[in-house]
Amino acid sequence: MIKGNIKRWCPFCRVPLHKTDAEAMERLKKRVKLNDAQAHLTLGHAYRNGGMGLTQDINKTIELWRKAAELGSTNAHFNLATAYHNGYGVEQDRDKALQYWTLSAIGGDETGRYNLGAIEKANGNIDRAYKHWMIAARCGEDDSLKMVGVGYKAGHVTKEDYATTLRAYQSCGNEMKSKQRDIAAAAHDE
Repeated sequence: MIKGNIKRWCPFCRVPLHKTDAEAMERLKKRVKLNDAQAHLTLGHAYRNGGMGLTQDINKTIELWRKAAELGSTNAHFNLATAYHNGYGVEQDRDKALQYWTLSAIGGDETGRYNLGAIEKANGNIDRAYKHWMIAARCGEDDSLKMVGVGYKAGHVTKEDYATTLRAYQSCGNEMKSKQRDIAAAAHDE
């Protein structure tokens, strides 16, 4: 791909990438019919932004995100949590936001885990907040690591927990470094 002699391929369809919004929409709808969680999520984003030739429709967005969440999309859980937290397209409901952020965190979403820490701190559950942040930081979440550092300075996190979290954070970053990732990132930026 970088040298220009390989075409970019759709990871789902295994055909060259679409050239028009209509072609992209046709392929996406096929994936939606097959109950592909990522396709539901992507179509929901298209309705939210009015992309791919669609008219903005927040109700359709929420419906598609709910289906994606039912199909196991961690990102859909996170998006629904944010929607309920902010009252975007749904009535504001902090309890539902908490429920969806919990599901996203269980699914491995570090930002969802960070948000759970923020909610716990706001509710006065300092120990639980720092536990969430330590888990997220160990998975490479930057803001969580900053909060663990703040907790260490304030005496809420032990030196041992802070050191363990910092080592895991660094290890996570090292595991994600590779020549292939650098090449892919460079190609993506072009």
